[in-house]
Amino acid sequence: MSPDNGDTLVDGDPRLLGVDAFALFGFSRQAPSKTLPGLGMRDANGRFVVGALLPVSRVSADAFCRAAGRVESRADSGLSLGPALFLGEWEARARKMVERSSRCLSKAEIPCFDWSAERVTRDVLRHGLACGAGFALYYGHGRSVGWAGYHGFRARHLPDSVAEPIGAMFSITCSTASRGGSGLSYAERLITQGMSAASMGATRKTRHLSNAYLASSICEAIAAGEGRVHDIVYSARLPEDLLFSSYRIFGDPTAEVRGSQSSLEKARAVYAPAPEERFDFRKASSWTHGVLPESVREEDVDLAELIGI
Repeated sequence: MSPDNGDTLVDGDPRLLGVDAFALFGFSRQAPSKTLPGLGMRDANGRFVVGALLPVSRVSADAFCRAAGRVESRADSGLSLGPALFLGEWEARARKMVERSSRCLSKAEIPCFDWSAERVTRDVLRHGLACGAGFALYYGHGRSVGWAGYHGFRARHLPDSVAEPIGAMFSITCSTASRGGSGLSYAERLITQGMSAASMGATRKTRHLSNAYLASSICEAIAAGEGRVHDIVYSARLPEDLLFSSYRIFGDPTAEVRGSQSSLEKARAVYAPAPEERFDFRKASSWTHGVLPESVREEDVDLAELIGI
């Protein structure tokens, strides 16, 4: 359906009876916050149905369709769920959310990678996101133009071309689905630029406790074996104040959260050391500051010593 063409759905719409998930196309003239009341709508019997928004044009539809097609091709490949990418700010609350999520998914033997801002730079993240992971979760602060972490990560910092997109990107933060007077929001651009088949973001500021609950519920649903976005939302059994909150889903509401055949190998190749580790330049695959001195290439270097702190 396309709101731009006058096709609208309302809460309690009988057309949603028997539907597992739905998507609204277009809505270029209508903000996400005004197009859907939350993560979906109720049907005529009061059953909640997951819904997504597709702000695609003739230009962006091509990138989205390629990404969604690549992700859907993984459904019958026998690939496992994940790998999971944890992104976020160098902040105590964000770190705790990463740790909780990692423990939950690791118990289900889903590979997890911590690429928060204390471990990787914006440039390393830019290249790492092209690994074709199953899903990614961002924790911390957000804006309509992108994530606050990594000294600001915006749509222009995304990979130029993505052969293997991420299944779903969950931005558990404020405002990434707010258009803010600057065209499409960051959460929307993740799908229109072909970065992922599905994206979740909030249209306004959010509460940390609600974000923590949402993140835990998503991870628990995936750990329980749910492999598609709409099934994850159903299995999460979110309360109404989250189902009908500021969060919206963009792209394919049935997108798989399975990575590509080579995603695990590519994710492992990204050098993301913890702050307390000595920085090993031999493992740093994204060093872009020219030729290193021989003394640096031959041994591990304390990063604080190198930059003179």
